[in-house]
Amino acid sequence: MIEFRYPYVFLLSLLLLLYVIIKRIFSARQKNEFSKWIDDRLKKKLFVRLNTNKIKLKNNLRIIAIIFLIFSASGPQIGKGLKKIERKGIDVLFALDISSSMLAQDIKPSRLEKAKFEINKMVKSMNGDRIGLIIFSGSAHLYLPFTTDYDAANLFINSVDTDMIRTNGTSISDAIEVSRESFFQSDNNKVLILMSDGEDHEGEALSLAEEFKNNNIIIHCVGIGTKEGSLIPTYDENSNFKNFKKDMNDKLVTSSLNEEVLIQIAKITGGNFYRIDNINSKMKDLYQKINIMKKNTLNTYEYAQYIDRYQFFLILSIILLMIDFLTPTLKKTKK
Repeated sequence: MIEFRYPYVFLLSLLLLLYVIIKRIFSARQKNEFSKWIDDRLKKKLFVRLNTNKIKLKNNLRIIAIIFLIFSASGPQIGKGLKKIERKGIDVLFALDISSSMLAQDIKPSRLEKAKFEINKMVKSMNGDRIGLIIFSGSAHLYLPFTTDYDAANLFINSVDTDMIRTNGTSISDAIEVSRESFFQSDNNKVLILMSDGEDHEGEALSLAEEFKNNNIIIHCVGIGTKEGSLIPTYDENSNFKNFKKDMNDKLVTSSLNEEVLIQIAKITGGNFYRIDNINSKMKDLYQKINIMKKNTLNTYEYAQYIDRYQFFLILSIILLMIDFLTPTLKKTKK
């Protein structure tokens, strides 16, 4: 396979084509002028030592050399095609709470932004593991299917915000349910990392955790927030601060971390509970815990890196220009 680093350089070939056309027109006019004013016998005497075949050859060599030079300047890259590589890893699925309570700023800059930062940091440390992302609030959705493309994963993670799901509330059970559907399509070792402030409005998460335990799927829970809690800011369409969230009685709503439900979910499945605050983050410990798990062998196919091959065409261009320069246009005649 071949690609070009600078494909726009091929526009120079239009100038070359224009040069050839103008030269042809000029040569035709010059030949007509000679025919009008110079007799054929005189012309033969004037140009008796001139080798017209070699002149044509030199012109053609010059044009071909310029073509190779343009091709070289475009930066041709040759690929080695598909290459089979072997990866070893597990399936790590992040379930990220994006309910409005995640906008609370008891964790700076906010609970949600801190969670995204920690996920990105963990993804950068991975090598071979497949990762996926579920977002949930009042309902849950698989936002990023399993992938080993970590750059793409970071883009998906950074784009998450609280407006992506309009359903109010926080349903941890829905997040676990969606992760179950994703996990059951894979034969690899599996880990669910549930990141939330623990405000479960459904209450079915514990029974689903029991099901995960029976299928040897570990759930690690990460609590984001403080026990003291914080008010929940609201924003307008232009992301400008508007007010703090209020309940039906027009009282300010304070959201605090509910550790208990997260600790119970992790304990049931043999996982661990970790807390993220403004001082410490235990995500490094979590990654070390995941990294010691048995890795499955995953076979994937990727394109090998393209290699620059402009040198070959540049050398050809130089050789042709040298031949053009050294080729004589006069015939060898006896004195």
